[in-house]
Amino acid sequence: MDVRGRRWIRSVALAAVLAGGAATASGDSSTAEAPSGARLYAIHECAGCHETAEISGFEVVPLHTLGSRYDEAALAALLDAPPQSMPRFPLSEAERHALARYLRKRFP
Repeated sequence: MDVRGRRWIRSVALAAVLAGGAATASGDSSTAEAPSGARLYAIHECAGCHETAEISGFEVVPLHTLGSRYDEAALAALLDAPPQSMPRFPLSEAERHALARYLRKRFP
């Protein structure tokens, strides 16, 4: 997938989030989850590295089954001290937990 395709995917995801929900892998929209987690996922363009089929020079790390591998606290801690291949975003503790809750629901 080229850069234009990735930008299109990100803009569609961001539009869905700003409209009040987030597109899920099954295509439906969820407004029950904390919107701040979905917004953080879109704002920091997480899909660019975790949902794109191919990125030249980068390993795509899929998030499927993430929720079954981490509880909220462990995932929030991972977001605070991510692996070397992942950037550390300036998230507050509350934002890390909101994002962790969102990720666990979206990628059970």
